[in-house]
Amino acid sequence: MKPVILITATVVLALLIFSSLVYAVDNSSYDFKFIVN
Repeated sequence: MKPVILITATVVLALLIFSSLVYAVDNSSYDFKFIVN
C-alpha cells in the first residue's frame, strides 16, 4: 500500500478533530467568537 493513503487518513482525522474542537469552543463561549470576528 502507498503511504499516501495513510497521510490522507491522518489529514481527514485531524480535520475532524479540529472542526469538533472549533464547534465545542463556539458553543461554550460566544464572547470568544465575537472577539475573533
